Amino acid sequence: MTRRRIRAGIRLKYLNLQQVPSDNTTCGRIVFTMLLLMLSNDSLSRPGGPVAPWAVACPAWIGTLWRRVDMLRYVLLIFLLIVILAGCGGGGTSQETSDPPPANPGKTYYVDAAGGNDNNPGTSADNAWRTLSKVSASSFSPGDSILLKRGGTWREPLTVRSSGSAGQPITFGAYGSGNNPEINGANILSSWSNYGSNVWTATVAAQPRQVFFNGARGTPAANVAAVNGTNKWHWSGNVLYVYSTADPGTAYTSPGIEASVRESCVSILNKSHITVDGLSCQKSNMDGYYMAALGVPSLSGITLRNSTSANAGRVGFYLEGDASSVIDGVLISGCASSYSYSHGFEVINVTGGGNGVTIFKCLSHHDGQVDPAHGISVFTNTGRRSSRVTVSRCEIYNTRDAGGEGNGLQFDTESSDNIAEYNYVHDNEGLGIVAANGGGGNTVRYNLISKNGRNGIGGKGDGIAANNIYNNVLYKSSGSIVLSGIILYESGTFNVKNNIVQGFSSFGIDVNAGVNATCSNNAFYGNIDGAAHSVNCSNSVTADPMMTDPENGIFTLQRNSPAIDAGSNVDLTTDYAGNRVPVGPAPDIGAFEYQ
Repeated sequence: MTRRRIRAGIRLKYLNLQQVPSDNTTCGRIVFTMLLLMLSNDSLSRPGGPVAPWAVACPAWIGTLWRRVDMLRYVLLIFLLIVILAGCGGGGTSQETSDPPPANPGKTYYVDAAGGNDNNPGTSADNAWRTLSKVSASSFSPGDSILLKRGGTWREPLTVRSSGSAGQPITFGAYGSGNNPEINGANILSSWSNYGSNVWTATVAAQPRQVFFNGARGTPAANVAAVNGTNKWHWSGNVLYVYSTADPGTAYTSPGIEASVRESCVSILNKSHITVDGLSCQKSNMDGYYMAALGVPSLSGITLRNSTSANAGRVGFYLEGDASSVIDGVLISGCASSYSYSHGFEVINVTGGGNGVTIFKCLSHHDGQVDPAHGISVFTNTGRRSSRVTVSRCEIYNTRDAGGEGNGLQFDTESSDNIAEYNYVHDNEGLGIVAANGGGGNTVRYNLISKNGRNGIGGKGDGIAANNIYNNVLYKSSGSIVLSGIILYESGTFNVKNNIVQGFSSFGIDVNAGVNATCSNNAFYGNIDGAAHSVNCSNSVTADPMMTDPENGIFTLQRNSPAIDAGSNVDLTTDYAGNRVPVGPAPDIGAFEYQ
């Protein structure tokens, strides 16, 4: 037989295979026969030889094919097995397991503050809803998206009523072009009455925490008699009193006098698997974004992305647990808080699960305008320590000291097992970072801490677990009082290694009685009172660490820096810039590994 005839026969027989029944019994019989043929040394393998009795069940074409292409038997049989096995997967019986149904893709709803109508179905941009009241009163399913039109403003709150599910969050986001959708917590007031002596009144049913005069936060007065100057106000008995030399309705028009009356712009209470992306909150009476697990065992899967809060009446982004709840998998990413009454970001009474809480690439500036507060605060007041919170790659600056606080980032009141890493904390009126205030197990690593009003890093431990201060740059204080770069006080255990501390008006590190501190491989330079007080620091570098331009915020090391390869191994592998650590035989001191 010629090679062409053999190939034609193979093609014909392959086509005939497509007619093989696909029930499991027939497939099993053929596959079993093929396996026996492959393993057999019987005379079937010899062209012209007799056929073994067990091979009778095999279709005749297989035996013929076997005898004619003996040299290719294993290749051909493997090929045939693959084809037959593939055929066995189709046309099966009712006992076969079908693929799981695809995940629900969810519906998309649209909300247009100017052109929508709540009587519309809301399922297209041309048939959008109008109000957040409609959204807040509606129930949604996992995978649904509710999109607010960019450029719109809503003076009403958004309250989340439904939970999503793992892998299928309910998403509140934006569509269209222009500025992010704005939810405003304040009302523009009208219908003013002349009270006399340049005091005007308007009805405001709920007590506002703040009042704005053409966008500027006003000054509350203790009583009506004290409403005697520009931007002063007082509220009592459902009446707001403001100072104005003319009718406020005509004196203030950009946009006018506003009173914060809505507690939050976005409220997520006891709901899980929610995503908020690309929203803007202005002038809430309390918290811009309120998230809480109260009276429930857990809360998980909340993501806030690319959203902003400005002029919040308390905290820009607020996350709260209670004495028994576990909060897990909460991510606040790419968000910004500014000019809050109190903290920019606050995590309170949160016991984190395996993934905990992460605040990532966020910005806090000019927060703490009225209350004693911090840019980012992790706090506990239930006796159950806030834990598993990571603050990473954030920038915090110009936090105001409104009463002995004003720190950039603080792990407060027994908060433990938290991480602050790769943050730039500068020009705050208080300390840069409080590593612990009665807590243990916190780690502060690879942060740039510069020109804050008081110490660079402070801490009081719990005497249970050590707090770690590794590979930070601490560059001088902007305050006028005598200050050390690192101050550890009262109690606790601290490991202080591989830090650059430069230019403080007192010591590089000052350790009070009652603190157990291990201090090694740090660079102390230009600190007026010397490197260390009340602590023995080993392997210190006391020469100029030769940072590139620390005065202008460039903290990398120059080529001949004595900090290169002068650190100790603390099991860290990535520096502030994302470079591998170490490059040389040992880690460098500071936040940047010389490349």
